[in-house]
Amino acid sequence: KTAGYGIINLALGTKLKTGKHQFDISLQAQNLLNTKYLNHTSFYRLIELPEVGRNLILSVKIPFSFIKND
Repeated sequence: KTAGYGIINLALGTKLKTGKHQFDISLQAQNLLNTKYLNHTSFYRLIELPEVGRNLILSVKIPFSFIKND
């Protein structure tokens, strides 16, 4: 039997425009309280290996296009 758990995640994001280019930027914080927990559907729980602790993710998406020559 696996114990219950609760985790807190937070995500923020925005679109920025510089000149004629636009890009997306986001910041995520996962497991803010650094909770130690086992996922019941993970095989790692059998060897008592907990899920990832506190985790920060910074993401920047920059679209680009290819110029097609006819």
